[in-house]
Amino acid sequence: MRELHTRESRVRIAQAVREQLHGLRMGRLGDVGGPSELLLGQLAKVQAGRRKLSLCLSRGWLSAAQKVMQGIESTLRDVPHYVSQVQRAMEACRTSIPTLRDVAEELAQVEDEFDRVTYDPKAGTVSVTTEPIELDGVFLGDFEVRLEVSQLSSGRPETMFRVIARDPHPAATNEAVCHPHVSDERMCCGDATTPIRSALESGRLSGFFMIVRSVLTHYNPGSPYVALENWSGVACHDCGYGVAEDDACYCQCCDRHFCSDCFSYCRRCDEYLCLGCMSECPVCQDPVCESCLTTCPDCDSQLCRTCEDEQQCPCIEEREEQENENEDEDSPVGLGQGSRGSQARTDEAGGTAA
Repeated sequence: MRELHTRESRVRIAQAVREQLHGLRMGRLGDVGGPSELLLGQLAKVQAGRRKLSLCLSRGWLSAAQKVMQGIESTLRDVPHYVSQVQRAMEACRTSIPTLRDVAEELAQVEDEFDRVTYDPKAGTVSVTTEPIELDGVFLGDFEVRLEVSQLSSGRPETMFRVIARDPHPAATNEAVCHPHVSDERMCCGDATTPIRSALESGRLSGFFMIVRSVLTHYNPGSPYVALENWSGVACHDCGYGVAEDDACYCQCCDRHFCSDCFSYCRRCDEYLCLGCMSECPVCQDPVCESCLTTCPDCDSQLCRTCEDEQQCPCIEEREEQENENEDEDSPVGLGQGSRGSQARTDEAGGTAA
């Protein structure tokens, strides 16, 4: 059932819209000043360069004159950029401000397009309610599109309106997303940004509401906050990424769901666990579960049971190196020197006897 509105409330809203658009026009006119000053600054550099060039030529400074010319050429190359900035600022001022009657007629057209239209002159809002929306088999419910008239002078579409779910059916992975293209009541306008801005700045309120309704009733799989295929899925406990229920990995150790990137398995017993419930063997660096970790009986260091079975603990290698060093100290090199000494003493004794 369409809500009834008095002519007075409609006129008050229309007047507020005109005032905001007037403020927007004044602000846009003021915005021309900044680029104009930059352009004048560049032209002033050219003028200064011309005076320097005249001085160099009058005194016959050829080398200096060539350097001045290079500077002028460099400045002139930047002039088209500043000219285009001034032109863009001026083009933004060309939209005419609609009359009070034009805005009132736009509001009347909004009432013809939507069954539920609400005016709140005190809050400065105009709201419409869409029909219940369903996209690719996912029921999302109906939405209120609330135009903040007081924000029209900002010139930023993202602050001018809100999209509010009247019967929220949020994504399972993010309660702030009640529509694939709406997050925290702000719609991602995408390619509709320019048409929305143009409609609002020219006072075409009916066009604005119809553009927003079109965005809400169509799904763009290239830029959703949450994809429809993951709407009823679960969020990975580690990274927050949404995955379909059938693709989610369940960790029995901590009783939570994870995506495949945050899930792994023990390289010894093949038990599947999340990365948070896994440990890394300090020796082989493989992920293993807690039950497959043990302690070396010789050095009390942790290692997986596979490394223990294969005697891969670093203390074993250290012990072997120490044993080799001890063997080197008792090697035949020392013994050989003692034999030669004994032989020399025997030879001396034999010579004496002779």
